[in-house]
Amino acid sequence: MLFLIINLTGFVGNVLVVLTMYKSRRLRTTSDIYIFALAVADLMWSTCVMPMTTVTLLTGKWNFSEAVCEFQASIDYLVLYSSPVTMGLAAFNRYMRIVKSNHYHKVFSLKKSRMFLAVSWLLLAMYIIIVRSTTWQRFEFSPDYALCSVIFSTRKSALIHYCITIPVCFVIPCFIIMFSYLHVYKAMRQHNRSVSPSFHNRTKQARLAIQEIRISRALFFVTAVFVVCWLPTWVIAPVKRLRPTLKLHRSWKLVPVYLPFLGSAINPFIYAGNNPTFRFEFKRLFWSSWNCNFKRFIRLKPEAMELT
Repeated sequence: MLFLIINLTGFVGNVLVVLTMYKSRRLRTTSDIYIFALAVADLMWSTCVMPMTTVTLLTGKWNFSEAVCEFQASIDYLVLYSSPVTMGLAAFNRYMRIVKSNHYHKVFSLKKSRMFLAVSWLLLAMYIIIVRSTTWQRFEFSPDYALCSVIFSTRKSALIHYCITIPVCFVIPCFIIMFSYLHVYKAMRQHNRSVSPSFHNRTKQARLAIQEIRISRALFFVTAVFVVCWLPTWVIAPVKRLRPTLKLHRSWKLVPVYLPFLGSAINPFIYAGNNPTFRFEFKRLFWSSWNCNFKRFIRLKPEAMELT
């Protein structure tokens, strides 16, 4: 039941984030596009991975076809690989915007940011497809994780796979994240010391700086949640793969599944809690939709009365 609640919370929250950012022009900046990409990844997780796992845990068995298993595993690994890479790009974006602002527009623009995301996601998807088409691995249901996972043909193929994916999709992004946010934190502290509250309220440049700091804070919190929730996945799963004889309690085996589920449900609250612009645009979208439906109801009501 807990998995079902997390699944529904993650689905509803990320749908609202994606719709709000898609509808609002104010949330289509080069910085917000990375939040949008992370919300899309979480939405893919909550629609293509979580439901099957939740049903499996509730019924105690895999109730779906082999094609569904292949689909679930493919999306699972795409989200697993693309999320840290996207967060690394987002962290570097914040570093350039806050610390190296003079060079920011040379490196990042809306078009370039979209290209960075599209190329990185496409390359990761191609890696999953190419490796899956070889005899190195296959996708099968894993009772330990209550989802479809990769099964390696040999220990050597597993070792090669993790030697590629762990550095590229976890270690390097984590290094970029730590380097970027450390310098962003230093710049934010220097900014808070040098600018008075009255100056904050009077100048457009200072208000822009406050907005950029809020975006940085939101992305930092999302990254922190990601590290806490996904680190066990990047540790427990490879260790278990390389040492099949290692015995773990059932609850420890489900930790790499439960924590990412939880993280995808928490992220929408982080976006809304740290970004007043997002909250304003969400309220505007909600009230405009409600007013539109209300006016349609008022229009239809006299017609219904005439028919009676």
